[in-house]
Amino acid sequence: MKKIFNVATYKRDEFLFKTIDSIYNQADEINIALNSHTEIPSKLLNDSKINCFITDNSIGDGFKFYRLNESDGYYFTIDDDLIYPPDYSQYLIDKYHQYGGMYIMSLHGRTFLQYPVQSYYRSAHHNNRCLGTVPNDVFVHFGGTGVMMFHTNLFKFDYRDIKHANMADIWVAKFAAERGVRIVCLAHNQGYLGYQAEVGSETIFDKKKFDDKLQTELTNSIVFK
Repeated sequence: MKKIFNVATYKRDEFLFKTIDSIYNQADEINIALNSHTEIPSKLLNDSKINCFITDNSIGDGFKFYRLNESDGYYFTIDDDLIYPPDYSQYLIDKYHQYGGMYIMSLHGRTFLQYPVQSYYRSAHHNNRCLGTVPNDVFVHFGGTGVMMFHTNLFKFDYRDIKHANMADIWVAKFAAERGVRIVCLAHNQGYLGYQAEVGSETIFDKKKFDDKLQTELTNSIVFK
């Protein structure tokens, strides 16, 4: 079964290349959304495994799902600041089948202690970090799309239904809840994933943790069953 890796990146090619190198041998297909790029980097050209798309950054990280509707196989979404271990794809696939192919897999997730929330980023919640230790598998309301996998037979949506940029985790939670599909955050140890610290404080969290009105409104619109 085809393993399809998907990433949206914004003008930090040196980090993207390291991320792609870490998953290259695990992937059958790699789709890269180059948000606001003017050209495709030469390193990504002339490789039959890699498909590049210059995108307008209108939905930011939502472009990880650019080719979802036309894909058939295990659909991995990754982030351009992470380094993935050699067994990453097989671990998620094995766990997916352990759960009967019924749930979305992730290595990062959160569940709020009560609803409605006052702030998506700051209201009290259980947090299961991809860069930390998660001792046991746990169901979560929001899975991290930088460390996510599902089979396209289970879950699909049109990326154009994402209406706001850099809120992919929340949009996926919404679409999954509407379809009755739950998300599992998988057990793993700290250090399983690598982080490219040189990226600095330019993550979505860093930019939006004190300006999350849209994120909070979308979160409160979701009905979890």
